[in-house]
Amino acid sequence: MKSTQSFRPKIGIIGASRMGITLAEVCAQNGKSVVLYTTVPASAEALNNRRKLEILPELSKLHTNVHITEDPVLLANQCELLLLTVSNEYVNSVLAKIGAVFDGAHMMVHAAHVLSGKTLIPVSKLIKQYTAILQIGVIAGPLHVIESLNGQPNAVEVGSPFPMVIKAVKEVLGNHYIDVHGNRDLHGVELAAALGQIIATLVGIVDGLQLRATAHAT
Repeated sequence: MKSTQSFRPKIGIIGASRMGITLAEVCAQNGKSVVLYTTVPASAEALNNRRKLEILPELSKLHTNVHITEDPVLLANQCELLLLTVSNEYVNSVLAKIGAVFDGAHMMVHAAHVLSGKTLIPVSKLIKQYTAILQIGVIAGPLHVIESLNGQPNAVEVGSPFPMVIKAVKEVLGNHYIDVHGNRDLHGVELAAALGQIIATLVGIVDGLQLRATAHAT
């Protein structure tokens, strides 16, 4: 029996955000065929016609290996590994819209560094709620959009209890300037990524108040 990868050879990116387009570009530069899915018709039109979006002026033109689609069925049929990169406020609505097209052979790795709602639900649980996907992971930084596009050193932490998920992300994102690390503690990496947003906000407040090294360290 052939593997699922034989039938779904492309990499799926869900969301034409700054991070989504950047990851699509990195995967394409690494020689992978990519399907970039967006729910926004204007974004799909701009990416198809001009091969760029104003939200990412740092990228002059999107790689030719990236195919743009608004069809979730095409995304599901052509891609085994899916990278979920929609903005935090749209995670629920996007998963609710497209979740039914995925099956247990898909892998989904999210980059939504947030705990959702008043009960602080991790996005991995939302993926289980809206889809049949079991092989789930999370990407945490410090991956930086501009530095990634410029080929400068970057690092990525992939959290997943599934070794195949970690291996798949390493194969599509890893190269001579992006170092991809694996960690089997999915929820630990999710929590660290979400708390990182809080720390970044606090550091900004410290800078705004013109406090010094002790406040940063604290």
